[in-house]
Amino acid sequence: MKPREIFRQYVDERKTAVPPGYKVDLVSDLTRYTPIAAALDGIVTFSELPNSSVDDAITAQIDYFRGLGLPFEWKVYDFDTPSDLSERLTARGFERGDNEGFLVYDVKAHATSDRKSSIRIERIIMPEGLHQVVAIQEEVWGRSFPWLESSLLASLSRSAVFCAYLGEAPVGTGWIEFPEDTAFAELHGGAVLPAERSDGIYSALFDIRVAEAKRRGFDFLAVDAAPMSRPILLKKGFTYICDTIPFRKRG
Repeated sequence: MKPREIFRQYVDERKTAVPPGYKVDLVSDLTRYTPIAAALDGIVTFSELPNSSVDDAITAQIDYFRGLGLPFEWKVYDFDTPSDLSERLTARGFERGDNEGFLVYDVKAHATSDRKSSIRIERIIMPEGLHQVVAIQEEVWGRSFPWLESSLLASLSRSAVFCAYLGEAPVGTGWIEFPEDTAFAELHGGAVLPAERSDGIYSALFDIRVAEAKRRGFDFLAVDAAPMSRPILLKKGFTYICDTIPFRKRG
């Protein structure tokens, strides 16, 4: 798996996809996602900007979202151009977030891990079950996600959301999105409560999502891995493609 070739395939297949709650515009060698649902922020990504026009492109996106009164995130990958895009965004007042690793997994290479019999995993198919998913995410990350429940609800028809239980207690979550016209399913939200880690729950949530991707005919899983998840996913066989960094601009 050659990182640059995989990244090129990913961008070509994903840049016109429409995430739930957004409309998509291909603008000046980048992709822009404008929210059409409440509680979502704008997104700019997949930048392939020539040096001669990059500053004008940055100004145009700032003006666009400012006119809508919306904050937005400019998502930068290592392979984006120009190579100094991160520095240019910082100079324009964007707040740099934490580096994440963009990783890809070959579904065909998957081997199911051992699973504890005490773990029960259920697919969440009703809106009321999303409360538990959000509660686990907020406890694990130590902050609130006011937009998450509505975002998950909007994507239930094209995703699979899972919650892991020990007895009747929810202890872990993970979901996977299945965009149209691409070989890449998108892995999200793998999280287990601190007291229940090292018991195979994370692996069980991973296995069930890989199985669902395989059943639907996807070739790869793609994920933006936070520092806590990255070493775990690399051990599972993911390939590191590049770093990705969010840059946030408030409205």
